[in-house]
Amino acid sequence: APELRKEVATHGWEVAGAEAYPWPVVIDGDLVARTPSARELAVAEAICRALVRMLDEHRPALEAAWDGGAAFADAFKLATAAGVVDVALTTPVALPSDDGPFHVPERRDRGASAANRKRKRKARRGTR
Repeated sequence: APELRKEVATHGWEVAGAEAYPWPVVIDGDLVARTPSARELAVAEAICRALVRMLDEHRPALEAAWDGGAAFADAFKLATAAGVVDVALTTPVALPSDDGPFHVPERRDRGASAANRKRKRKARRGTR
């Protein structure tokens, strides 16, 4: 889409090819898709660049850590479109339990009010 190409040019994003334009989307807690904020894009960029750097520079140590070997940690500064950010990555990561911070409740437990759902449906119809 022309708008997307213009945004890519405005921000100076690198693309893999003439038809390879990123299309980031955020899914909020009520499962409604929206455009990410500038901060969310900056965080996503930093995560992607950090993971590529870590795999390029430390793949054997990372693989060993995930296979039960010694833990691995690295901290560095990383240039992003939003500026230089501090990054700290460690392995292995202790994954939370089912009721931990990454737990996604069943749809019926989400607690969105009927009025809130109606408002979001109306807003989505207005953008089509």
